Amino acid sequence: MLLDRIKSCLLTWETMILGESEIIVEEVEHVAEVVDKVATVAEKVSEEVAEALPENGTLKETALLIEAVSKATAHDAILTQDFIHKVSCNKRFQLA
Repeated sequence: MLLDRIKSCLLTWETMILGESEIIVEEVEHVAEVVDKVATVAEKVSEEVAEALPENGTLKETALLIEAVSKATAHDAILTQDFIHKVSCNKRFQLA
């Protein structure tokens, strides 16, 4: 009887945790998509600004730095999305 109650509680907690983790994964994936979009636009804008600025200037260096950081950020966001996708596929495979 006690063992049945413990099993029931564990199943309830497992269901709740899996549901919450799924929500978190979806939110992280959404954030990564938004970060990718914003970083891609920032990269393009800073590239255009850098092209319009005079050579050897501090502003041009700053624009080029922003472009490099934006490019790296977009890349990391894509890696995050790929990781989430692989983990989600792996989890579904294990539960099946």
